[in-house]
Amino acid sequence: MIKPVNIKKTLLLLIIVSTIIRAALAYFLELTNDEVNYWLYAMYPDISHYEHPPMVGYFIQLTTLNLLFDSEFFMRLSSILLGAVNTYIIFLIGKKIKDELTGFYAAMLYTSSLYFFIICGVFIHPDTPMVFFWLISLYFIIKGLFIKPGVKFNSSILIAGLTIGLGMASKYISAYLWFAVIMYILLYDRIWLKKIEIYISVLISILCFLPVIIWNFQNELQTLSFWGMNIHALSSGLRFDLFAQELLGQIFYNNPVNFFLILISLVFIKKKFFPDNNIKRFLIICGLPLLIFFILISLLGRTLPHWSGPGYVALILIASAYQSWKKQEKQKLFPYSHQLAMVVTVLITIFGYVQINYGLFDLS
Repeated sequence: MIKPVNIKKTLLLLIIVSTIIRAALAYFLELTNDEVNYWLYAMYPDISHYEHPPMVGYFIQLTTLNLLFDSEFFMRLSSILLGAVNTYIIFLIGKKIKDELTGFYAAMLYTSSLYFFIICGVFIHPDTPMVFFWLISLYFIIKGLFIKPGVKFNSSILIAGLTIGLGMASKYISAYLWFAVIMYILLYDRIWLKKIEIYISVLISILCFLPVIIWNFQNELQTLSFWGMNIHALSSGLRFDLFAQELLGQIFYNNPVNFFLILISLVFIKKKFFPDNNIKRFLIICGLPLLIFFILISLLGRTLPHWSGPGYVALILIASAYQSWKKQEKQKLFPYSHQLAMVVTVLITIFGYVQINYGLFDLS
């Protein structure tokens, strides 16, 4: 049996080492085209922008002291810091839904995902604040929806409403969390329809998102026009090349080893590896439909693999719970599969750094 103290020490080491690596990458890598665009969000702050809500600009303003320190490192500082915080939050979620080993496995899989480690943890994107608020929301949703009976007023659901709203002010996809909550309630727990907290919580989210709505009405719904051009149905028929690009992109962004572990856990999803079967149902709704949606949409138009990224949070938790259950008799703090996932991420990161800075291969 693995001692909890060993798990916490190793988790701390994982967070420290991964943070140092991400900080070094953030310092030495030049800004990407997208990051330069988001730098303008901080230079010209507004209640929303043409492409995305305003939160990423606010985060850049915060870490650069309103662009006083406008180097790559300070622009990306929120990604570096929140990457560490997010690793701990997903550990707490795993611990809450099952045990500390599940939480640690989730932290490892989170760290070995290129989407969470690089895109959200090094570069500054709308995904940076969005994933942070997504994880906090998921924590309080689970704490609220599956709390012990007898609680008269559930404040956790109200906190979730606030953080979902802040997530929506970071990236529109955060609204999917409310879809997941509503779908779970309608399918498995309709008693929540009688509770005032759920309605107040939705109202809080809307109020957080209201400035973005106002901006769009003041600017002829330009955001809808932008995303309409980005995701457009093609009259030439189904695009299986774009379908393959989206599917392979999701596998690569989230680490092929992680994807395989998630797939295995979903194959054996009927096994009783969750103490509370309802939590398992909710996590499936939180993750799987989002992935399938973008894979199917890619048959009609061009998508980007990181759009489905937040859905992998729930699936990582499912895979971690399955790994913890599978190894309950012979528990290992570092299963071979998780070691391999880490190695894959390290190798891809090294290759990416060398390629970006020295251009060993002509990829034009």
